[in-house]
Amino acid sequence: MKIDCTDFRKYLDAYFDGELADPERGEFDAHIAVCGDCRKHYAQRAWFQGAIRPALRRSCSLSEGARARLQDSLVGARRQLRRRSMIRRLAPVVPAAVAVGAVFMLVTPLTGFVPVIDEAVEQHCEQAPVEVPTPETDELEGWFAGKLPFRFQAPRFRQQEGVMLLGGRLTRLAGPETTRRQAAYLVYGVGRHKLSVLVFDGGSLDVGDVGRQQVVNGRTLSMHDSRGYRVALFRQGELAYAVTSDLPEERMVDLISAAF
Repeated sequence: MKIDCTDFRKYLDAYFDGELADPERGEFDAHIAVCGDCRKHYAQRAWFQGAIRPALRRSCSLSEGARARLQDSLVGARRQLRRRSMIRRLAPVVPAAVAVGAVFMLVTPLTGFVPVIDEAVEQHCEQAPVEVPTPETDELEGWFAGKLPFRFQAPRFRQQEGVMLLGGRLTRLAGPETTRRQAAYLVYGVGRHKLSVLVFDGGSLDVGDVGRQQVVNGRTLSMHDSRGYRVALFRQGELAYAVTSDLPEERMVDLISAAF
């Protein structure tokens, strides 16, 4: 088959997994040779396959509190599925307006607040795929535009040797009371290390009261250790950033200082 850039990105995982026949692999190889954009995309995914996934095999144990929150979430999800199933069974005999009202009445509210530090580490350890795999910062910011209730500037690591943007996805952070804050999750490769960045509306979050504090480029940077990882928390205007990695603290501070 003759492939274009859309086909290349759509079937790239099949190419990596060895699922394509020899003629199709030949078409992929030929496309990589002539298309600079897809060659960069291929290099980014190849790096991800070869470096990030093995790194994520390292155990990332949950704290007792996180384990309890996860168990409560699973119980709540099962309860909500049972209720939705009951609504579907009742739907044929219940007027539409009544059914809609029942749905809103039977939704299980979210409860509890997960500290930003714990959740930053938990999301860093997850193996969830990115929604926009790209090494280009402008493309990443364009993809997020309109999908969040705020606009943000992604870190610029162009002058930093060994740092590569891998992509990003939408996520949510548990907030106070029953809210869940929308957030952007960005992931980078730094040599054979993973570095993730959560960007969210900082609200009333005060980073000046806890952690190891230092001033970087005129802003307060609060460093925290959690389960073998370091989390750097800081504000930029109304937004908050949580940068997580197992890199040495000095290296993380240098990266943040150069990128923001």
